[in-house]
Amino acid sequence: MKKNLLFVCVCLCALGMYGQTAPEGIRATDLTFQKGADGLLHINMNLQLARGLDLRSNQYVTLTPVIRGEGQERMLPDVYVYGRKREIVSERNDLLPLDAYRIMRRNRHSEQNIPYQTSLTYEPWMRDAQLYLEEDWCGCDNRQEANYELLLAGIPAFIDESYIPRTQGAYQVPEQEIVKNRFKESSAYIDFPVNRTELHPDFRNNPAELARIRASIEDSDMQEVSRITIHGYASPEGGYANNARLAQGRAETLRKYIMDRYNYPMSHFEVTSTPEDWAGFRKQLVDSDLAEKDRILAIVDNQAEPDAKEQQLKQFGATYTTIIRDWFPALRRSDYRINYIAAPFTAEEARRVAVDRPQNLSLHEFYEASQLAGRGTDEYNYLTETAVRMFPEDPVANLNAASMELERGNVAAAKRYMQKVPSDTPQALNNLGSIALLEGNYDQAEDYLQRARAAGVREAEHNINELNRKRGTGVVTVY
Repeated sequence: MKKNLLFVCVCLCALGMYGQTAPEGIRATDLTFQKGADGLLHINMNLQLARGLDLRSNQYVTLTPVIRGEGQERMLPDVYVYGRKREIVSERNDLLPLDAYRIMRRNRHSEQNIPYQTSLTYEPWMRDAQLYLEEDWCGCDNRQEANYELLLAGIPAFIDESYIPRTQGAYQVPEQEIVKNRFKESSAYIDFPVNRTELHPDFRNNPAELARIRASIEDSDMQEVSRITIHGYASPEGGYANNARLAQGRAETLRKYIMDRYNYPMSHFEVTSTPEDWAGFRKQLVDSDLAEKDRILAIVDNQAEPDAKEQQLKQFGATYTTIIRDWFPALRRSDYRINYIAAPFTAEEARRVAVDRPQNLSLHEFYEASQLAGRGTDEYNYLTETAVRMFPEDPVANLNAASMELERGNVAAAKRYMQKVPSDTPQALNNLGSIALLEGNYDQAEDYLQRARAAGVREAEHNINELNRKRGTGVVTVY
């Protein structure tokens, strides 16, 4: 009958080796901790011996998992791995330990896996403790030749009511926008001689106005101008028929200036006009503090012909004279819209363009720039926020913005963004589960996160661990 012996290794040549980094060849995989309602801590892992691990035939190594923390430690059952000769000699002399978790012979020609499961009472000091794996290597006469320790993981903080989960949002890579169709809009206040439609580039403020138009067209971010729309306006004073001629004629004059300068074909242009801008005049009135505002608004809103309205306005004398002098010039303009194809940008270029010309970036370019900036940085957050501002209805932009806010702990903002994301996508399930976790809805969180994990969302595994930590029970997978 075999005896239950306590092995005492005499340390002759390995003094001072305790705690040194263990050589490669022995490692733990699939490590999980589970805190049960019975108060037990269950530890599961796989001890892996690499192929070619150099354990000589007359050696054996003892693998002992140890929990250490707050000046205390708890040693877990040992695993003994024997070389061929050492096992034969020990068995012949009835020296194999009876209290071992497992005893096995080393086969250096293949990888060997040792499933390891043990349970112990969970004590408060273990909350901040760590799990190590000690390796005691012994040779002839059971002399200790080396002792190493390998840090495996920290023990999860079970039953910690103060624990605040740190969730991970699931991001989605936006599709590339092959052709980036964009547009820019502005108004040109070109000065024309009274009742005339010909353009004088040097007349009054025309040099500055024309320079603004040219700058809009010559923008280096624009790969190609696809269409230019011009809409001319005249102000309400004077005859309606003449104002119709001026509004359309002046818009056509601006079209000709652009077409001649850039050699665009007529097909690039759409030119329309509004003879008298009564809507613009009404807005000026609403925003004003004129004493006669309500009476003038009644005239503007009545159904009379435009020329008849103007005659009614003349009864206001000096007030109407002031309106003609100070208000109407702002109504005489040509609004223009330039449709163009934006140039593509590298991730590094996009980081610069996002600062002052974000409208020229695609959602994919925003994403690539944010990845280059680095997740969690101020620039990353700025790029993600700007992306959703530029694409406010896009589900992917809103999903990624919600993920960013989750990682910042801003649940309210994350919920707002998630309202524009379909709730049945794997990434959305992860984010909705994270929101439920942070709001304390643990059952709902588990449902969402388990579905997200089943769909292959990597972040869901982390968030399930955070859920289990907050609950104080369940399985926490370390690696």
